Amino acid sequence: MIVGVGVDLVEVARVERAIKKWGGHFLKHVFTPAEVAYCRKRANEGVHLSARFAAKEAVRKAVGRNIRWTDVEITNEEDGKPVVRLAKSDSGRQFFLSMSHTGEYAIAYVVIQTTESRQL
Repeated sequence: MIVGVGVDLVEVARVERAIKKWGGHFLKHVFTPAEVAYCRKRANEGVHLSARFAAKEAVRKAVGRNIRWTDVEITNEEDGKPVVRLAKSDSGRQFFLSMSHTGEYAIAYVVIQTTESRQL
């Protein structure tokens, strides 16, 4: 059963301005150390951080309540598939995440599914 859907579109320049303005404070507030390390290895770290920002916001929308930015971590499987990891128990929920980006925009779409008959 689908229990949540979320989507978010982010302007890459907006995230890059926030990083420039608030630096490490912004990065520590929004991203986990593993996310920052992953994105810094990429040719255009701003695009990759923007995609993760969009993914976190899409997860927050799909969950339906305000959760801390760093309680949501976006990682990748070996084949590159993005994965949602929550700091607290997923309670039988499965997250499906798709992200895409250009030089100007990053978008993420999340679907939450559960096999339980009641909504979590």
